[in-house]
Amino acid sequence: DDFKELNKIKHWRKVLSNFYIVSQPFELDGHMWNSVEHYYQACKFKNYTEGSEKHDFYLKFTAESNSEVSKDPGKAKSYGGKDSSHKYRPKHILMDDDFFNENHKIAMEKGQRAKYMNDGHSQKVLLLTKNAKLVHTERVRGKASRLVTFFDTMKIRKELNNK
Repeated sequence: DDFKELNKIKHWRKVLSNFYIVSQPFELDGHMWNSVEHYYQACKFKNYTEGSEKHDFYLKFTAESNSEVSKDPGKAKSYGGKDSSHKYRPKHILMDDDFFNENHKIAMEKGQRAKYMNDGHSQKVLLLTKNAKLVHTERVRGKASRLVTFFDTMKIRKELNNK
């Protein structure tokens, strides 16, 4: 009964995903983003020189670039992920050294906050989850699946409820 309204929304779990493409891109760090995943992956390349090839690569993730990367969060993950084949990212375009020194956590929370503050549908779905523990299954090839708790998302939900 607690989630009767939520269950009326088709594919509501997908709306909570970082791969969900919002109806209107959200603004963050001076650019527009189609999903949290786009923002997160781009943040791996924020330490660029204006006009450099790395800057151009960073811009591919933005909604205003209208690139194939900007339209598909799966492609964004491929372009921003580990790419030893260099199929998606040239060898000389390196991820920022400090990204996984807490910057990844900051980027994730900023991206999620911007999504839920600016996309009414996403915000509605999140609020309809009430006080449920939000988790997703992380699958890594060759390893056992594990549940990952979305602490940032639950924190944002609490903030929205306190508004």
